[in-house]
Amino acid sequence: MRPTNRMLAAGALLAALAGQGLAEEVSFVTDGGALFTFDAPEGWLVRDGFESTRGRPESVRPEAQLISLLPPEEELIMWTGLWAPPDVRSFAEARAYLGKAVPRLLEAPESTYNDSRTIGGMPARVWSGVGFRDGRDMDFSFAAIQIARERIALVAFIGEPAAWDRHEASLIAVLNSIEAGAGQ
Repeated sequence: MRPTNRMLAAGALLAALAGQGLAEEVSFVTDGGALFTFDAPEGWLVRDGFESTRGRPESVRPEAQLISLLPPEEELIMWTGLWAPPDVRSFAEARAYLGKAVPRLLEAPESTYNDSRTIGGMPARVWSGVGFRDGRDMDFSFAAIQIARERIALVAFIGEPAAWDRHEASLIAVLNSIEAGAGQ
């Protein structure tokens, strides 16, 4: 078995890399206000959309906004996303939500790491592991952050191991930049 990824595993590195190469503050807006903000790396593409509509009637729009980040000119497979499903209010619900989502995204996912920590002064849980997609090795990491009393923000990375290695500092800096929005 190949080594697991190191995403989100080095707690001390989070503080050391805060602010590295960050340029654009992005707000995750819901119900007319910012639920949380984070800093996107300079030059990265920021896409605003919604969760997958697979299996939903066309007339039903998914509820959770999704913000995706992509480094410029990245040729490897990689996806980074931030979102806050309205029905995920606790870490137990986040784990159940991810337990259903990860097998739809990856073949043979295997969790290799989990931890509790603080991100931006808020309690958080981290899960990482390995899997396959279209026959290619993939690493995955998810962070669940208690962004408000009954609201969890999710941060995800799914990608080829070399993509993580190349963008590790930027990805950790994004995670470390997350703050609760005004009034949360």
